[in-house]
Amino acid sequence: MPSDLLTPRLADLMEEHQEELATIESIDSGAVYTLALKTHVGMSIQTFRYFAGWCDKIQVSKLSGTQNIHF
Repeated sequence: MPSDLLTPRLADLMEEHQEELATIESIDSGAVYTLALKTHVGMSIQTFRYFAGWCDKIQVSKLSGTQNIHF
């Protein structure tokens, strides 16, 4: 599976199991369930979707004249 499909797939799986994840997060962090569901898990899903959109937009190019520079 190409790496540009992994992040959206992870977000899909998190969304599919968000109630379970919120329950685990609530137990683990002591947060109220609705806070864990809407904020911790919900915003994590949104973050994964946001960064998934950048996978095909980041381009790397070599700067000319840098072959003799040593870091």
